[in-house]
Amino acid sequence: MASQAPTYNFQPGQPQSVEAPTKTKAATSKNLQPHRFPIWAVVGIATIALVAIVMFVGTNMFNNQVSPSPSATNVVTNVIVPTNSSVLSATSVPPIEPSSAENFQDDFAGQLAEGWTWLAEDPAKWSLSAVDGSLQIMASDASFDGPYLPLNILLRDAPAGDFEITTSLHFTPTSNFQVAGLIVFQDQGNVLQLGRAFCDVVNACVGDGVYFDNFENGSITGSNYHVAFRGSVIYLRLSREGNTYKSYYSEDGQNWTLTGEHIRDFSQARVGVIAAQASTEIPAVFDYFAMNALKP
Repeated sequence: MASQAPTYNFQPGQPQSVEAPTKTKAATSKNLQPHRFPIWAVVGIATIALVAIVMFVGTNMFNNQVSPSPSATNVVTNVIVPTNSSVLSATSVPPIEPSSAENFQDDFAGQLAEGWTWLAEDPAKWSLSAVDGSLQIMASDASFDGPYLPLNILLRDAPAGDFEITTSLHFTPTSNFQVAGLIVFQDQGNVLQLGRAFCDVVNACVGDGVYFDNFENGSITGSNYHVAFRGSVIYLRLSREGNTYKSYYSEDGQNWTLTGEHIRDFSQARVGVIAAQASTEIPAVFDYFAMNALKP
């Protein structure tokens, strides 16, 4: 139903002079009608307002749903102290988080990452192609308590503070004193060596197992923290907290067993992998090497 146009009653007043613009003409009408917006204009404005509200609400909802960066987890989990270890009692492991700086991992995929250095390298005795995606080192006949360095020691600089190094190793030693694993290297006579090894010395070894040796000035000192182990694949981890170096092993890379610790005041130490002490060559295959700087 059409609405009735309103009427306007003009009261007489004093006449006023009105100056017309010189270049434009004013449009006038005897019957003034109220201006009404077309319906399409009202609908358009309402649509624009609705779209703006939806965008504003959607943006806020998106921002609220963005997940925060994942928090670091404890590096050492489910630590178990073996009953046959020289460690006196189980101790709680404080939360330790990897630092974003100085973290490194080499998966040995076709070539070595930057930063590695070979000591006593024999290129014919190591390979990145013999086992796809792994580093193979042939264990040689030499030890840190002897006159010569073992061949093919792969090293890189360690972080300045606390750190941990980890590797996955395929190695099945069968005779005295074949070993392969992780090392912290100061110089030829001062080394910490955590490895899968074989040793049948009475009252000092357990045969096939895990050993953590401390070479000090060319001689082995302290306990070797031997733990029997029979598997062909093992995960090894060596951590530094201050001047305390702790050794761990795992069968699955998730649940770790603490084997022992040595106290050493190394300076400018390097870390890496080794395969040595084998009168008969035997291959050691490393799946990866990881290094993390730690913060309390």
